[in-house]
Amino acid sequence: MRPGLLGLAAAAQNMAVPAQAGSRAGLIHAGRAVGAGLTGSYTATRRCAVEIAIVGAGASGNDLSNTTGNGAGASYKSIILNPGQSFSWVTGVGGAQPSNGNGAAGTDTVVTLPTGLTFRAEGGRQRSVSAVASTGVGGDINRAGGLGATGATAGNAGENGGDGGISDGATNACGGGPGGFNDFAPLFAVGDCVTSQLTTGIDPGAGGSGNTGGGGTANRGGHGGIYYLVSAIRGS
Repeated sequence: MRPGLLGLAAAAQNMAVPAQAGSRAGLIHAGRAVGAGLTGSYTATRRCAVEIAIVGAGASGNDLSNTTGNGAGASYKSIILNPGQSFSWVTGVGGAQPSNGNGAAGTDTVVTLPTGLTFRAEGGRQRSVSAVASTGVGGDINRAGGLGATGATAGNAGENGGDGGISDGATNACGGGPGGFNDFAPLFAVGDCVTSQLTTGIDPGAGGSGNTGGGGTANRGGHGGIYYLVSAIRGS
């Protein structure tokens, strides 16, 4: 298991990061941001190594045809920052809860590096519109989100990420899970299912569930997120 992603897992759960998580000369900072359209940045005060894991936003479900949102893609990248250099981010916005119709796609989570280049985790697509899985683009490791369900069936798991939602076998179709890095550390949530009509969605990156009842009985997609770990470099 990568030491950095051990720290990212702790950061994802708002836990204290273990000392051994600093894979270089010690941990400097661990950060997370999960929510709709959140922006932020980190500026290095010394030469450091940064590990970044991001997930896009999930699509919402359809409340008439019982199809669901696909889970978002995920991406991981490791970079070196010199003093004064920074990276910034904006998290994806989950597809809005529909009212009598199709759901909507989630938007990408995007990180901008000091060079001006970006890498991103794609937002999930609405399953009734697209059967193409979202993935990461430009990262060192890119992972695909799981497809949502059609009919009253379970959603599909994301690649090394969140499981798909579990169907009740009746009226509810369940969203796909986001891609992730559970082969390193468990960061991301499972796909959404509306057995209790939870209209808040599941963050980060889960596809929203669908229903045949109309009138807003499907759920929004989970918003995007970023998790990052900053470690000092020996001798710097």
